[in-house]
Amino acid sequence: MSAYRDPAKTGPNEILPNFYLGPHGSTFKKATLQRLNIKYILNMAGNSCKNKHPTSLFTYKTYYLADTKKQDIEMKVFQDTYRFIDNALNQGCGVAVHCMAGKPITKHINKLYISLLC
Repeated sequence: MSAYRDPAKTGPNEILPNFYLGPHGSTFKKATLQRLNIKYILNMAGNSCKNKHPTSLFTYKTYYLADTKKQDIEMKVFQDTYRFIDNALNQGCGVAVHCMAGKPITKHINKLYISLLC
């Protein structure tokens, strides 16, 4: 696992091996995704972040949640995202989780996934 880097400058941050977090913008350049072997993208803010790349190259799971601290996230979303992340990692692929600003939704998803691993 690498130390925190500013994703706007360097690309997504690796939270666990092959498990990345970052904001939508510059984090998800196609060349960066391919270099990191990211083939699965979990978009938590589909209302404000459109899926940018062809589905022939990447597998998307998109939720339409508000990127705020007040957004209520249903248990079904947690269960679905866990399966999506786990499926990607079990295939040896990278998975990137993002919302518009890289917080707070993605941090909740990442914490949940890591806590379920323990």
